[in-house]
Amino acid sequence: MADVIVRPLQADDERPWLVLWQGFQDHFAGAVPPAVSHQTWGALLDAAQPLHGLLAIAEGQACGFVHYSFTPFAWTASPVCFLQDLYVGETARGSGAGRALVQGVYAAAQAGGAANVFWLADAADEGLLHFYRGIALKTPFVRFIQKPWAW
Repeated sequence: MADVIVRPLQADDERPWLVLWQGFQDHFAGAVPPAVSHQTWGALLDAAQPLHGLLAIAEGQACGFVHYSFTPFAWTASPVCFLQDLYVGETARGSGAGRALVQGVYAAAQAGGAANVFWLADAADEGLLHFYRGIALKTPFVRFIQKPWAW
């Protein structure tokens, strides 16, 4: 696959983002309601919102995305960056798109003054965990949530 370009999402990226967003949901057997997807897209394009997104492009085609946000952190004098969603389409896996997207978040975090970047991963996805071990440190922390997600 050709070189991967990573750039911020733009208004005309809605259709390719939606295709990738649906692929991400399918991968996790989830179903985000269309109204929520529409709201998410709007937030990603609104500079006043805390949600940000990057798109990976290879051979002129969108092949992956990442969503991230900044949040205050009580243990540092600066915010931290939460990498919320990372997805690379199946045909682009192994192309460097995932690494390029994470590096894009690292760069945005540094530019935004974040002390660190963190994210969650599916503990049962060995391929994903192997990928993450190559670009980050695994922590001993476990995630808890109040109630199951609706999807």
